[in-house]
Amino acid sequence: MNKEATAIPREVHIWLQSLNLTYKIHNPKRDLANGWVFAEILSRYHPDQVEMYQFDNGFKLEKKRNNWEHLQKFFKRNAIGVTVADWDPVMHCAPQAAYELLKKFYTLLTEREVHDDLQPIQEQYRQDAQDPEYAKATIAKKMKERELARIPDEKVQQDMAKTVITSHNEMLRTDRIVNPDRYKQTTFGRTRLTGA
Repeated sequence: MNKEATAIPREVHIWLQSLNLTYKIHNPKRDLANGWVFAEILSRYHPDQVEMYQFDNGFKLEKKRNNWEHLQKFFKRNAIGVTVADWDPVMHCAPQAAYELLKKFYTLLTEREVHDDLQPIQEQYRQDAQDPEYAKATIAKKMKERELARIPDEKVQQDMAKTVITSHNEMLRTDRIVNPDRYKQTTFGRTRLTGA
């Protein structure tokens, strides 16, 4: 089961089922990226203003952008507090972005807050899903992050890359201080990992 899908609270699942949507959400990050489901949700609440024939359920960037731009016009026309900053990360499949926007829609449309405090079993699941020490992201993996690659301004992208490198090196320095036994000197004088 998808980690992100399991984090969606029961009340939001029930709400989505009550809307009788044409597509089920299996992987929120992917399934919500093109805006189709959000348009369908809005069409249930505003059938006279959101017409589904204007939207395309494709996954090409052009189709996603077109869907979201149609939705943005609707948001402006109705003074709904959803901005490009809310939906752009969803369109680009940023982690947790789809879930956060879905929660915002739930709150705006139902006028109820989402209670997504984790129960003890969910907290344990989340802890178990964390990477072990030997599988933590390397600097190479962090530099290939999708969010970093899609920054259009080269100067901003370089500054962000420097920030990623600095924070990664700081994390390693902190890890060496907190877990000194994990890093021991070999007889050759090189640092080696002793195990997680």
